[in-house]
Amino acid sequence: MSCVFFLAAAGLIAVKRREFDTRVFWLLFAALLVSSLSELISAMSNDFYGFLKVIAHLSEVLAF
Repeated sequence: MSCVFFLAAAGLIAVKRREFDTRVFWLLFAALLVSSLSELISAMSNDFYGFLKVIAHLSEVLAF
């Protein structure tokens, strides 16, 4: 569910992109997309210590 909110926020930022500095816009946009991907991967994983959870956690670190 939270991945939908991250994507909605990325869409809203894309609409208001002219109000942001170009570099700031792309950093925010990328962080929101990677966070959304992380949440989606985490939701798809069945095993708490599985490979997908590791990828999800690493992508969260990348987003931050």
